[in-house]
Amino acid sequence: MNRTNIVLLIPTGEEEQQLRSLAEASARLWNMANYERRQALFFQNSWTPTYTHQCRRFKDADAFKQLGTCKAQALLAKLGEAWGSYRALKQLEERGQLPPHIKRVLPPRYMKDRSTRKLRAESIYVRNDGYKQREGELVLSKKLRIPFKSGDLWVGKQGRLELHYDRLREKWYGHIPVRVKWPVRVNHINRRGNVRPSLRVFWTRRTERLAILDEANCRSRERTQEDERTRRFEAAQQTLSDTEATAEPCGQVDASRPLQPPRSSRSHRPHRRRLETRPRQREPRQSWQPEAA
Repeated sequence: MNRTNIVLLIPTGEEEQQLRSLAEASARLWNMANYERRQALFFQNSWTPTYTHQCRRFKDADAFKQLGTCKAQALLAKLGEAWGSYRALKQLEERGQLPPHIKRVLPPRYMKDRSTRKLRAESIYVRNDGYKQREGELVLSKKLRIPFKSGDLWVGKQGRLELHYDRLREKWYGHIPVRVKWPVRVNHINRRGNVRPSLRVFWTRRTERLAILDEANCRSRERTQEDERTRRFEAAQQTLSDTEATAEPCGQVDASRPLQPPRSSRSHRPHRRRLETRPRQREPRQSWQPEAA
């Protein structure tokens, strides 16, 4: 499983100057290699320069030497991937299977500003063995160590490092692809643990990791639902059979069974009218007086 760690570089003034010079050399090498590929596409359709050919051709160029082998080869590999994507989209366009959001397929462009005709030095590519990631520090060479800020990072095998400059924020960002080894579920593990059953959901907590028994949970849930449906069906069948056994045909009455008056419900009882009674008049109390002697 592939993931990408994005870090914010915090270079000093001298370190930023070094990044600028590396970005300019990357732009020059990109333009030279891309020019060769575009000329071969427009004038020599039968042959296209490969990654190996361009590495041998430009190894004596000043931009290649300024970048170094690991950075220059990573840039040429990135250019080869861009041209591979162009050919794949061109084939889809010929078949009429181009995605709807792509209106026109063009070959990779140069790293330059069309309006000012100046280099657009905004990207640096480093091979996976050409840098090291330490605690809060990105090591590009013996003399170039740049601190960075980031959140939680993925851990795994690192890929090609890509440094990009954001012109709006005026900051450098590093994109580090990582191949993460996702844990494989194993059915039989000889480790101690405890199982907590709770409403048809089983969670297994082990001493070193937490695993969810999805298969057992789904099977138990399906089995319970099937049992519930079977029970309801049998109850409905039993109720239907009882009703048919006790029901009498229309227009026939069993003579052996005496007729009983219908039970009067509370709503059918006759309304009893209360008699109006007058309040009883009480006699006035006589005050107690002592008897005369």
